[in-house]
Amino acid sequence: MAQYEIENRLNHWAAWVVLFEKNLLGYPKESIIAKFQDGYVHDKNRSRGSIEPYRQNILAENVNTAYNRLKEYAPAQANAIYVYYIERAHIKTYAEKNKMSVSTFYKHLRAARLWLDAEIETLDGAMRKRD
Repeated sequence: MAQYEIENRLNHWAAWVVLFEKNLLGYPKESIIAKFQDGYVHDKNRSRGSIEPYRQNILAENVNTAYNRLKEYAPAQANAIYVYYIERAHIKTYAEKNKMSVSTFYKHLRAARLWLDAEIETLDGAMRKRD
């Protein structure tokens, strides 16, 4: 994947995460799909709380899956991705707070992007095979 493409995917994923965390994805409350999401229309064998919200963005989900795997293997790099793309925090302040240099932060960020690039390519390839 080209560098601009991974950058675009990560920015898109970050916007999706922020919206999903604040419950801004989905449909208006009065639509039938929103009622289904809230559990008003559901399988009799499931409780209302067991219905997962409908996620609409498969490409962002692939990035999210790759990010979650990165958190397991390299938490410092995953943290750099989170700070840079989701929190959009000031890098120098973050680096000082975590007792690292700015250049170390950017090394974590570069390594994380490379790792995510390969992982996202794998997930996208698996998705294309299913179709």
